[in-house]
Amino acid sequence: MPIDCQSTSRTKGGLRREVLVGFSLLEVIAGLAVIALILVPTTSLMQDVLQGEAVQRNRGELMHLALGKQNEFCHALRVQFRESRQSGDFSRQGYPELKYQVNCSEDSASGGIPNRLMAVQTIAWHDRNGNRSPDTDETTVDLWTSVARATP
Repeated sequence: MPIDCQSTSRTKGGLRREVLVGFSLLEVIAGLAVIALILVPTTSLMQDVLQGEAVQRNRGELMHLALGKQNEFCHALRVQFRESRQSGDFSRQGYPELKYQVNCSEDSASGGIPNRLMAVQTIAWHDRNGNRSPDTDETTVDLWTSVARATP
């Protein structure tokens, strides 16, 4: 029963008595328990949100870098139409922990058509453990496109 915590004056039989009113210890403990019940799940939720935001930021960086690498290979294929495979990292762009692999194939299983259409797969990932291969727990971007053979 919360009441104003100010000092009040009362008279009873001509005597003045100061009365202080406020919260009891039980009310304070109950209030703290309610706050704790709300804060614990909220902090856990905020931690999950921050981790998700970091993953999305990494995925955005990966997408941008992988798309640039894919465009570079597509241009090279327009100049010289041949199968190739390359792996590397984005150290030059300032991200040595981000790796890529580009596969250019005319194989019909990959989506290509021999001597006519080249399938280009670009995989980029955040190599946390440094093993230079994408793992299931690492943020990965997988892009596919096709490049037609230019006719002279």
